[in-house]
Amino acid sequence: SIAAQKRKGAGEWGGKISGIAIALSGKEGFFIPEKLSGSKDTVLELARPWLEDPRISKNCHNAKWLEVTLKKQGVRLQGIRLDAMLANYILDPAIDAEKLQRLLKKRFNYQQEEKKQPSLFDDEQKDQAFFHQLAKQAAYLSCLGDELEAELKRENLFELYETLELPLSPLLAQMELWGIAIDEEYLARLSGEVGGEISEIETKAKALVAKDFNLN
Repeated sequence: SIAAQKRKGAGEWGGKISGIAIALSGKEGFFIPEKLSGSKDTVLELARPWLEDPRISKNCHNAKWLEVTLKKQGVRLQGIRLDAMLANYILDPAIDAEKLQRLLKKRFNYQQEEKKQPSLFDDEQKDQAFFHQLAKQAAYLSCLGDELEAELKRENLFELYETLELPLSPLLAQMELWGIAIDEEYLARLSGEVGGEISEIETKAKALVAKDFNLN
């Protein structure tokens, strides 16, 4: 399982990260800060072979955000097996699954200890408590991913998830990174045509009831 922690403060969607939390099982998680003591490499450089290997299956939460964030740091994330946010959306669209903590509380009664990311002025002890919490969330995410995958299969929804929804995630990430080209002249012309049709329909509708009313 993998989770990235964005740096605190104003920034773009998919901005720089302060570190990543990983777990190889549901028993133990680790938080690795961006800069490692005694090493000139960042955590992303050291983790690059693992992050970019499509043969290594990974659980995460909000794969699109991770893909955009890591791509901006020059890392191409591959091998996502289970996106907890996406899987939960397929299973129960009514539940807001954007925050991992909310999902963990619903599934495992997880209680978040530190509610806010520490600022640059907080002491090291508070930082350690926050990073410990992220490591714990990564471990929980490992269990959550397995649970959601089993539930998708039980509800005959895994094929939909695996063949349609999950492959769409990197495509949407690329759209966010590159933007979308549009033909402004064509859209302006189309808007005029549709506006004319709407006006004609509105006139006919009012003629049918023989009085003026708000069609909206």
